[in-house]
Amino acid sequence: MAAEVWEPDPDEWEDPLEDPGLPDGGLPPDPGPDRPSSAGVWVNIVPMLPDPDEDWVDGDDDEDPDPFRIPVDRAPARAPLNAAPQQLLALLAGLEPAGLVYEEAADALVMVRRSRSFLDAWEARLLGRMQAAAEQEQPCAGEPEDCTLAAGARTERLASASVAEEAARLLRIPGGQASTLLEDARRLTSELTPTLRALAGGQLTGAQAQVILAESRFLPASARPAFEAELLTDAHTMTRPALICRARKLREQLHPETIAARRTKAEADRCVELRPLEDGMAWLGLYTTAEKAVAAFNRIQGTAVALQGPGESRTLTQLQVDVAADLLLSAPCAAGPAGGSDSGITAQVMITVPALTLLGADDTPAELEGYGPLPAEVARRLAGDAPSFTRLLTDPVSGAVLAMDRRQYRPTKAQRRFLRGRDRTCRFPGCRRSVRSCDLDHTLAWSRGGRTDADNLAYLCPRHHALKTAGLWTARQPEAGTVCWTSPAGRTYTDHPEPLAATPPARFPALLDPLMQPLLEPRPERCGTQESGGPPGADPDREGPAPF
Repeated sequence: MAAEVWEPDPDEWEDPLEDPGLPDGGLPPDPGPDRPSSAGVWVNIVPMLPDPDEDWVDGDDDEDPDPFRIPVDRAPARAPLNAAPQQLLALLAGLEPAGLVYEEAADALVMVRRSRSFLDAWEARLLGRMQAAAEQEQPCAGEPEDCTLAAGARTERLASASVAEEAARLLRIPGGQASTLLEDARRLTSELTPTLRALAGGQLTGAQAQVILAESRFLPASARPAFEAELLTDAHTMTRPALICRARKLREQLHPETIAARRTKAEADRCVELRPLEDGMAWLGLYTTAEKAVAAFNRIQGTAVALQGPGESRTLTQLQVDVAADLLLSAPCAAGPAGGSDSGITAQVMITVPALTLLGADDTPAELEGYGPLPAEVARRLAGDAPSFTRLLTDPVSGAVLAMDRRQYRPTKAQRRFLRGRDRTCRFPGCRRSVRSCDLDHTLAWSRGGRTDADNLAYLCPRHHALKTAGLWTARQPEAGTVCWTSPAGRTYTDHPEPLAATPPARFPALLDPLMQPLLEPRPERCGTQESGGPPGADPDREGPAPF
């Protein structure tokens, strides 16, 4: 395969991949003076059979060369990844995957991702247009006697049902899925147009747009524009799990109703659900408070891991199910107050509580490991039963955990607690596996001079630890907590630690003034002689120890 790069000539366009089935040939038209190109140059990748005289990867002189193998001395041709998605679609049509080297295949995947986003946006726009046309051009002729809806509402509802059924047949998907797509299309074309534009331009993926759609649904309409604008600033750099975590925190900040009030309403709906399935199986679900759900899962997970060993044939997933069933069927039922008890879970969950929230001076939500924001009242109640605390010093503006310094090979217990609070999950981009199942790794290996400092340590799950150890992916920490990864294709991905729960600095004066006021008031003067209960020589005017 060979790569040809040329400057576009406005007076002449000769398309080597011209296809009568595509408009204007197999590639986009020449940019020319009236059609400027954002890419500047066109890159045309022409598939061709390799030269038999070249060296081959894993080749053998005694065997005939494989026509699909790639010569090792050919430089990869880089595609114009910043071109418009329409142009990328045309370029993809002219590629032969079997003739691409690793870097070219990686570039082609980026082209596929951006093109798919463009098509997802078009699907939403087309579904929205079908909905509007159905309401305008296909009015309902009849009116059932028992219908209590206004004519307009009935027309809209029936038009949506009709379009959903039509789309289900056209897209060959179930009717329920088509109804969901239609509702998402309605919101994208009316409420979340910036998200739709980012999707059409290839900046967002369909999965990222779904996160914004799902999380904004729980916000009042007045708070959605600010929520969407804030998320779109960094959404294109984040994986779906990381974006969900960020969206949940932002939703709590922007929601006009406090998390405590919403928690009280939701807690009233706690329930257990049994759903029968095929082959003698069933799903058993539990809808309860976040801290109890996380604590229960951690207990199941920890017990299942402890049961693993050479003589155990069950997988970890199977052990989790068996442990959960055994605990439910054999554990005695303890009586408790209405709403349940929090006893027994303080040692099984990790909650990060801002100091002012813990003191009762602020209601900034705490952070529950493995879940997200937790009401301040719940955090204070759990902290009241905690056997111990781990103090973490954080940046008052960003909420980032500040670093420590150690020089021995094995991290200390204090370092492990510190890094667990900073990382919370595997530090490979997109991996959300809890640090409970991760290894603490030296970013720069100890054998190569790496120190056992917080700015050279990070938690990695076994899978991504193995990729780093094998040298397939490389990592570095340009600053404490920020891990930059380089892939085999030469691409760089940066993973930043999520900020911990922290009181916004702007609220410090209003929160601290009531606490400091009693300390600033003048103390009453003491009269008479020293009380008999005082120690000999004690000075009655001497100040006591500092309150903090």
